[in-house]
Parts: sequence; structure tokens; C-alpha cells
Amino acid sequence: MIKKALHKMRWNKIAGKLAKNRVAIRGRNLSQEEELALCERIAKKKIEYLKISSDDNVLDIGCSEGYFTREFARHSSQVWGIDFAPKMIEVAINKGKGITNVSYKVASITDLPFKNGFFTKINCFSVIQYLENFNEVQKAFDEIARVLVRGGIAYIGDVYFDKKELLKIIYKQEVRNNLRLARIGYLINLFIFTVFPPILFFSKEELYQFGENSGLKTVFCRKTIDEPYEDIGMDILFCKL
Repeated sequence: MIKKALHKMRWNKIAGKLAKNRVAIRGRNLSQEEELALCERIAKKKIEYLKISSDDNVLDIGCSEGYFTREFARHSSQVWGIDFAPKMIEVAINKGKGITNVSYKVASITDLPFKNGFFTKINCFSVIQYLENFNEVQKAFDEIARVLVRGGIAYIGDVYFDKKELLKIIYKQEVRNNLRLARIGYLINLFIFTVFPPILFFSKEELYQFGENSGLKTVFCRKTIDEPYEDIGMDILFCKL
């Protein structure tokens, strides 16, 4: 519960910054234009993978300030965006004003407030690694399967499998600003990730098993579309049996 509380505090804080612009606070050192171009590329891939069409009812789990939710709305019948951080939902609602086929709700992935088989497509990007433990991850998969219609598709993306390589990427991003602080930051992160890991790491076999336990069949597993984490992250597409 401590990890969840800390993550919620962090994302509520980030929400205030995202209210002003789309630059995600993830240490990528991108300009507003570069970040927007990256988001556009990711959105295009998500829509392609999920095969979102005008008949779809889409759930966007961990919607943040709603950028991808709004993009999904351009191609589907209805979209629900949920996030466990209340301030993120406030920002998403404000940015989504005037879009009639989008709804937002504060909710957790482990307790989705929707009836069985309510959605045809589900996007869950950069979410499950922030859960407390593998038991919580299984609950999340169970909930995704429960609210997904039979034959529906779930996209679970930006899941990491290599702690050391992730820390190296973070270091390379931070070293552009200050070499000394980057080195100190690397040692601090190494200690935190060893003693009190802020995120979970998975093998693809573990993710396959979570899906199988919930009645989800793996369609594919590919490198994540989230730059610059392609070599340490996975995106997996599931279909409900």
C-alpha cells in the first residue's frame, strides 16, 4: 500500500504540469514538439494494434491526462478513461471538454467499475509495473478479462524486463544535463531499485501466464513502442477466449 500511495502522490503532482502542456515528466529531455510527435507515433501504433473501429467501446486504463483517450475517441464509438490519480482525471476532463464520446472516472485497475463484457478493446499502457506485487497483477488481468467481451482485444504495453538496462537508460538521459548529478542519481536509483523497487519487472513467460490464468490468449509480444525503452520493454496483445 505504501508503494501505491507514493505513486499516487507522484502522479497527482505530475498532473499539475501536464495540465499546462503534453510534455511527459519522464526524463526524456524532449521539446514540446518532439514529445507530441512521439505521442502521435505511439497513438497510431496503439490504434493499429487494437484495430479500433467506429463500433468499438474502448477502455483506456491509466489514461493520465487523456491524450490517448482522446485519440481513441476519434476512431471509436465510446471511450472510457480511468486513472487512480484524481488530479489526472481532473486534467483529462478539462482537456476533453466538447468531446461527446469520452467519459472519465477515478478507478483502480484491480477493481474496474464496469459490468462484465462491457468493452471490445482495452488499452493498458505503462500501468501494471506500478502495482504492489504479482498478486495485484493477476487481479488486474482478471479484471481486464472480466470487462472484456469474448473475442475482445487487450493491449498491455510498456512493461520492463531488465532493471540494470533501465537504470542505464535513465543515466544516459540525465547525463545530458549534469554528469556529476547523473552519477549520483544512478547510485541512488540503484539503491532504491535494489532495496525498495518502485516498479515490477517481468519475463514474457510470466505475462503469458497471467493472461492464460485469466482466459486471455497471447496474440503477440513485441518490443515496446515507448521510446527510448524499446530494448528493455515489451508490448503484449491478448484476445479473450
